[in-house]
Amino acid sequence: PLSARHQTRTKDKERGRRTACSRRVLSKQSEKEKRINQEQQRELSDKSVFARSKQASKQPDRAMDTGSMPTDLSEALKLATKESHELAENSEFMRKFLKGQVTRDDFTLLLDSLYFIYNALEEETERNKDHPAFAPVHFPSELNRKAALEQDLEYFHGPEWKSRIECPKAAGNYVSRLHHVGRDEPELLVAHAYIRYLGDLSGGQMLKRVAQKALQLPSTDEGVAFFTFDRVTSATKFKQLYRSRMNTLEA
Repeated sequence: PLSARHQTRTKDKERGRRTACSRRVLSKQSEKEKRINQEQQRELSDKSVFARSKQASKQPDRAMDTGSMPTDLSEALKLATKESHELAENSEFMRKFLKGQVTRDDFTLLLDSLYFIYNALEEETERNKDHPAFAPVHFPSELNRKAALEQDLEYFHGPEWKSRIECPKAAGNYVSRLHHVGRDEPELLVAHAYIRYLGDLSGGQMLKRVAQKALQLPSTDEGVAFFTFDRVTSATKFKQLYRSRMNTLEA
């Protein structure tokens, strides 16, 4: 009888281990599928978006659910990317971030990704600085973020930060797209610059304050140099200037 009970307990334990293992596997699969779905939702073709914005600027009388389409390229692009913007805002990572539920590892991973993205973006903006479809919105001294990101990465990773960071797959896909646009379709580069830089000057400032509080960072902007635009004295006025320059581009 003791041997039988022992065998029964052993079988129960083994069954429990298998069940727990199955649950972990299913959980990992579920999380992976969730991440894939979020990435697919966010990967709205910038070419399609920009085409819609150009079409909108050419057809001011065409109505949408939100009213008449704007004639300015900046407003048309803002409207065309509204859905993607809302998806990004409501991603799990961003919801937690805005609630102050961001860890040091989460934040450094974000900075790692941004470094590769802005490195590519600024390589392509420099390549196209004289292109008529981009030159009017080229403000390297005011907007470039690569050097600021390098400061932040050194703050979090130390002097050997370059050997400690890797480009996540999703960021790598974005980097490849930026290089393609810069080389082959430079007229689309303005859409990337507009969304990234003006986003950093807008909602990015809120993220800066959240990160400083959640991670107990110094008030001297160490660790959040990415969000600090020393050459922009008034974000509101600069954004107005940027949009006015955008609206001079031929749609």
